[in-house]
Amino acid sequence: MSTLYLQDMALIFDSMAIRKNIAYDRVNDIMRGYVDLGEMSTNNSKEFATEALVLMVVSYTITSILQNNYTFKPFIKHPMNDSLIYAILDPPHMIKLCRNCFSECNISHKGHHISFAFISKLFDIQEDIDFKFANKLSRAHLEYYNKKMNVRLATQTISNRVASAIDYLRLFY
Repeated sequence: MSTLYLQDMALIFDSMAIRKNIAYDRVNDIMRGYVDLGEMSTNNSKEFATEALVLMVVSYTITSILQNNYTFKPFIKHPMNDSLIYAILDPPHMIKLCRNCFSECNISHKGHHISFAFISKLFDIQEDIDFKFANKLSRAHLEYYNKKMNVRLATQTISNRVASAIDYLRLFY
C-alpha cells in the first residue's frame, strides 16, 4: 500500500435502540422502519425494527501537532507479541458512564461535596414551584435505570444548564 497511514484502521460496530416508526421514503417509493437485513434475507418483514446495527471501517490519522513532551499514550503493549493495542473511547458511552458513576458515587472536589442528590433536589424544587430553570429535567432523568442507554437523557442530566440551576439555587437553599 503506497499510503502507509491507511494501513492502520479499526473495525467499529455498535448497535442502538431505535423507536418503532414507519416512514415513507419518497425517493425510493418504499416504507422504512421494518426489520431489514439487506441482501442477507429475501424476507420482506412486516416486523417493526427496534435496533440499528452499524458497521464501519475507519482509518485513523494522527498528525504531528502534538508537542514532543506530550506523554499521553492511548495504548498498551500486547503481553504476548509486543504489538500495540489502542483504546478508542466512544463519547456517547463515556457520557452515560459519567452519569451512572455520578448517580452511584459521592464525589469531592476541592473540599466540596458533589452528589446526584443535588440534581434530585433541583427536580423537586422545580416541581414544587412549577417552574424550570432553563433545563429539561424530568422524572425520567432521575429514574433512568430502564433507559440507561439513552444518551439524550444522560447528556441533559449532567448538562451545564442543570449545573447552572443548582449553582443559582445554592444562593437560596
